[in-house]
Amino acid sequence: LLGIAAPVVAQPTASPAPRPRVHVLATGGTISNLGDAKRRTGMELVDGIAGLREMATITVEQFRNVPSGSITHDDWRGIADRIRQLQTGPDAPAGFIITHGTDTMEETAYFLSLTVGGCEPVILTGAMRPANAVGADGPANLRNAVRAAIAPASRGRGAMLLMNDEIFAARDVTKSNTTRLNAFTAPDAGVLGLADPDTVVYHRPMPAACPAPRFDLASVDAFPRVDVVY
Repeated sequence: LLGIAAPVVAQPTASPAPRPRVHVLATGGTISNLGDAKRRTGMELVDGIAGLREMATITVEQFRNVPSGSITHDDWRGIADRIRQLQTGPDAPAGFIITHGTDTMEETAYFLSLTVGGCEPVILTGAMRPANAVGADGPANLRNAVRAAIAPASRGRGAMLLMNDEIFAARDVTKSNTTRLNAFTAPDAGVLGLADPDTVVYHRPMPAACPAPRFDLASVDAFPRVDVVY
């Protein structure tokens, strides 16, 4: 008897799920610093991390490229306005990342926590070591920021700061050291979450609803002047 081979039927392949989109607003800072006034662009930072674009669809916008001491109130407003514009536009990102210098990172984060709402997390990250230093921490911080931006558990948590595998709520965090990788702390509230090697973990429950902005920038023509005398 001659065996008759069964016909081979090609099985349809399932289309891969679309990758979530993360929008990066690059402002400069130590994470981009190469010395001698040279700085990497946000695109160069993203493209320099192997496998990063396999995690998410990443779009990059070069907002500024300066030390964070040069970030102004107008920059704060511009960042907040840009995020809110993208939130309400077509194909809104799943999350936002702001690469930023560490000297004023906590101030920018707190401002955004008051003026940007919605479900999409806003992750600020940077570096304590320049981009050309031995053991530069910027690539790991940026990679973890992407992981946090697309993590479902990050939804509705507003503006956060991620450095050295640690995630802080914007209103809790402060810079407490000028050189160490663990320069940021939250003395009263503690770390909000961790970017572990295999997952992003939060120590507090997810918000019941996505927050609305506490302040409406559309109703503010100019920020009032406030002087601080030491």
